Amino acid sequence: MSLQKKTTRRTGIRLTHHRRDWMAGLHWAPQHSALRVRLRGRASPDTHCVTAGRGSASMAGVVSPGRVRHRLYALAVAFQLSEGGNAWGIYRLSRDEDLWVFFAASGGQLSVMGDVTGTRAFIESAAQNFLRFNDADAPGLRCAATAEDGRDATTLTDRLSGAQLRRCRLRKRLAPMSLILPAVVLTLATAAGVYWHDTVQQQADQDAAMEAFRSRVAPKHDKPALPARAPHPWASQPPVSVLLSNCWLTREPVFASVAGWRFTDGECVPEGLRLRFGATPGSTVEDFPRRARELLGHAAVFNLQEGGKNGDVFIPFRKYLAGEYTDEALPGADAQLMRFISHLQRRNLDVKFTEVKPPAVAPGQEKNTPVQDWREFTFSVSSRLQPERLLQDFDAAGLRLTSVSITMSPQGQFGYTMKGSIYAQN
Repeated sequence: MSLQKKTTRRTGIRLTHHRRDWMAGLHWAPQHSALRVRLRGRASPDTHCVTAGRGSASMAGVVSPGRVRHRLYALAVAFQLSEGGNAWGIYRLSRDEDLWVFFAASGGQLSVMGDVTGTRAFIESAAQNFLRFNDADAPGLRCAATAEDGRDATTLTDRLSGAQLRRCRLRKRLAPMSLILPAVVLTLATAAGVYWHDTVQQQADQDAAMEAFRSRVAPKHDKPALPARAPHPWASQPPVSVLLSNCWLTREPVFASVAGWRFTDGECVPEGLRLRFGATPGSTVEDFPRRARELLGHAAVFNLQEGGKNGDVFIPFRKYLAGEYTDEALPGADAQLMRFISHLQRRNLDVKFTEVKPPAVAPGQEKNTPVQDWREFTFSVSSRLQPERLLQDFDAAGLRLTSVSITMSPQGQFGYTMKGSIYAQN
């Protein structure tokens, strides 16, 4: 962990932890306008911003970190995601200097009296000032850490999920001129486009009329219709690298326990990640969804009619981009299966395939049935090795995953099962 202290107002304190830069000492205020937060001006000249919370509890933080080489993240947002919306705590920023930070959240939003940096004496005074305005004994308000605990602020970041990390990220603010200039350029470009379209369209209409005349007078030659080709199914499924990347970023880290509910299993599918937690003695269906939303950012679902013994949290993946889908050429069946089997054999794993036969063609419909130029084989592989590591050096052309199941034993060991299809040229 490296540390860099700024001296000017609102530049904050920068910490580097696990190759990420974290900022403390932001200025926080209620967010009334998302556009105003992203724009900087004389009233708010700071260069970077971040928002925390949603709706009426939304807060905006600003800071001017100076020269930026890496992505920046806000420690205050990490505190809120880790400790909840009604807590306060004092954390150490440096082991070499008397440098501390005070964080506070009340009523579900970050407090404007928090994210204060300075000496231990100054920070403890800031905490006492916060508690004078907020009843320390009020229900729900708790102390997450004191100066006596000596906790490093970076410990707040160690258990954040990929989705939570994105919520902590600071964004560069824009100058008003950066919005005006593109608008002027767009207006000029639109005017030029209209002129070009009118000119070119006139010529295109003339060319189309001449081509239509030539088609009418040209001799007719009937050409045999080529049989239609069935669309390739792998072209509409996310490639293995894209699916596993989404799965990894969403599930890492996997919380072994949430509000006393123990993680039992999960499943990655192209649409998103489902995590299942089982109730333990003393845990309730009221505590779990609240804590699950704080840690994972999504609601929990129960089967209350069965007693609420299991709770599911579904985290949807982002929408896939058109450029992420691929319709790659495939080798023959023998070559395709042999290279996949060999890859698994090197890792002492077995696999069996089941060929998916195309549906039978009704008599007389041969000419109307699209030709299938591929073969499909389904498979299932179980291993203790993470799928990302199992397939990291494998050419996944023609390989598509339908699901990745995750289980955890009572001893805390993870197991993975991949299911999918491998396609080959017919």
